[in-house]
Amino acid sequence: MSWIRRNNTTISTSRLNNGHVHFVPLGKKSQIYLFSTPQLRRPLWFKKQNWKGTIHHARTNLFLDNKAIGLTQHSFGTFEIQVSTRERAILELLYLIPNQQSYEETKQLFEGLRTLRSELLQRLLKRCQSIKVKRLFLHFADLTSQPWLSELNFSQIDLGKGKRVIGQGGIFDSKYQISVPRIKSGSSNEELEGP
Repeated sequence: MSWIRRNNTTISTSRLNNGHVHFVPLGKKSQIYLFSTPQLRRPLWFKKQNWKGTIHHARTNLFLDNKAIGLTQHSFGTFEIQVSTRERAILELLYLIPNQQSYEETKQLFEGLRTLRSELLQRLLKRCQSIKVKRLFLHFADLTSQPWLSELNFSQIDLGKGKRVIGQGGIFDSKYQISVPRIKSGSSNEELEGP
């Protein structure tokens, strides 16, 4: 099971940026996203625990053939849990777009992902079952000019066929065959164009 932490309108992903929390508004109740395979159920003791936040459980086969890829052990005092590496956490975050995660916040997070490990990204993208997640990942990597993008072997990443739509009335990224929302500038009505 891996963690993504969410605070109402802003996101922090577990270990996404060397364990540092980003975009955390003060005074907001935490929302925590757990990712697991569909078969895994949270035990009763876990459900009864006061976690000081809302727990969302995303049960998915995002990484069907190698469920443990991109997970690491993290110590919390006397116990350990599995948490996502930064590389896996961002893919899990993309899984939540557009219903639980915004396109714009995700773009802001991507801007700080300059040091992701291309070897692990390659393995994760190769095994990822979601065409949407893989296309969004590559779209954001291009949009934010990530240095590790050139180290990926695209011939080993199945991007499926046909077009995908993430945002109605948005911008079509012809390279990845995906429609994404337009991002509005915070200081004016000027729209920031995609690729």
